[in-house]
Order: sequence, then C-alpha cells, then structure tokens
Amino acid sequence: CPFLIMEAQRLEDQQIEEVDIQVKSTLEDKIEIDYNKLLKRLSPIASPLANRKLTKRICKLLRKEKNSKTIFRGSKAVMRCLRKNEDGVVILGGDVFPIDLISHIPVSCEERKIPYC
Repeated sequence: CPFLIMEAQRLEDQQIEEVDIQVKSTLEDKIEIDYNKLLKRLSPIASPLANRKLTKRICKLLRKEKNSKTIFRGSKAVMRCLRKNEDGVVILGGDVFPIDLISHIPVSCEERKIPYC
C-alpha cells in the first residue's frame, strides 16, 4: 500500500532528523568544551584575543587558504614579510610556549601599523 510506505518513510525521516539533532548537539558541546580547554592554555601576553566567533572564522579561512602562496607560517617568515612592509594581517597563536618565540612580533606589527590578533 503506497500510504503505508509513505508513512514509514516519514517516520524514518523524523528518526534521522532526531539523530542528526542529537549528533549536532553533542558536537557543539564538544566544540564548546574544546574551546574552553584552549582558553585555559593561553599565554599571559595573548592579547588582543579573538572572540569565539572570530576564531572560528579565522580557522575556516586558514583551512581554505592553507596551500596558498599568500599565507606565511612561522615567526621567521612573518618577520621577513614585516621587514618588507607587505600588507596583511598577523594571526598569532595564544598558546605558544615559550613566549619569547613570538613576543617581538606584536611590537613590530604596531610599529608598522599592521593589524594582529
């Protein structure tokens, strides 16, 4: 009977939606926990700090452009770009240890009026 098949499909769709909602909520909880754990590992000079929404957008952008030739990784490459007065944005990790590895970069960014976070 076509009606019974449609009813069964509708029930299956509802069950799938409920499972999807449960999975999404557990993933969001896990992301929230992970973000809070990361906040505890911050270095004392991690300021200005990007908020959660901006951090998510930055991570998405970096994932998308990670193989691009316009992104430079590492303090040595970033300092080279700063000395050459290239335009851009500097994104520093807040959990870098020891702090001395990146403590000179914000000063250079401020001298050259380049935004950083």
